[in-house]
Amino acid sequence: MARRRGATDEPIERVGHHPGRHSCRARRSVPPPNTDNTERSGDGRLQFHDVYLQNESGEPVVFPIAGLLVEVVLEFERYQDLPRIRSVLTIYNQLMVAVTHCSADAIGQQFNVPKGRGRVIFHIPKLPLLCGKYKIAVSAYDGRGDLDWVPTACVFSVEAGKFFPAPFMPPIQYSTALVDHSWRLVANTDHHDHDRSPGGAL
Repeated sequence: MARRRGATDEPIERVGHHPGRHSCRARRSVPPPNTDNTERSGDGRLQFHDVYLQNESGEPVVFPIAGLLVEVVLEFERYQDLPRIRSVLTIYNQLMVAVTHCSADAIGQQFNVPKGRGRVIFHIPKLPLLCGKYKIAVSAYDGRGDLDWVPTACVFSVEAGKFFPAPFMPPIQYSTALVDHSWRLVANTDHHDHDRSPGGAL
């Protein structure tokens, strides 16, 4: 998921509704630090402790809605002052296809992180995901290498959509993400013998 990592073979589990802050996951996906966990890697100078989704009011969400604002909150602890930290986030759908890969490098952003606990908030102004189940993989790295990499940091489900003006969602076999778009018909002024009325043949 991170700079040099691809998809894992781990299936996405069904997301249930659980009260509290961690309700975006069916289970706690970020393993506790300092445990023998083969899914997690990095040198441990920074470690993620929690990853969850929240809405524009800062409230944790269980089922985010396509087309609405959502934020991914990455809570972490760093064990020393760390300059020039970069974050990476990848979202996989239920077919284990990466639908987006977002890096702070894309906007030239780095963080100088002091020792202690903190959060990085990844802002998505209009969630472009189809209805279905997803997982998020996260990583952080600096010039020395990977700090922490968690291939299944958060699991969530999109069950409704307000992305388009009409109640439309493309089938998953034809699309991995939603694209805001419009259509327009431009008549050919050189030929007037075609029916240009609504519903007419082009």
